[in-house]
Amino acid sequence: MNGIKPFYELNDYVDYALLNEELMDHDTFIKGLSIFKDLNDNKINSEEANNKIMELVHSDDTVFYYKKTIYKVKDEK
Repeated sequence: MNGIKPFYELNDYVDYALLNEELMDHDTFIKGLSIFKDLNDNKINSEEANNKIMELVHSDDTVFYYKKTIYKVKDEK
């Protein structure tokens, strides 16, 4: 859910998204869907949507999207 900001930054390139409630409470998931719908219907802007999602999930962690990742290749001998 807290990937709403990057998702809408990629809106021109993404046709759809699959949202899975498996790792969250059902009521939280439904509230999150409502935020996505309001954003999609232009009732709120992406910044408002992002703030509402952060309040809803109590986190602004976007998991991997904005994190620099360095992969080290194992030295196979």
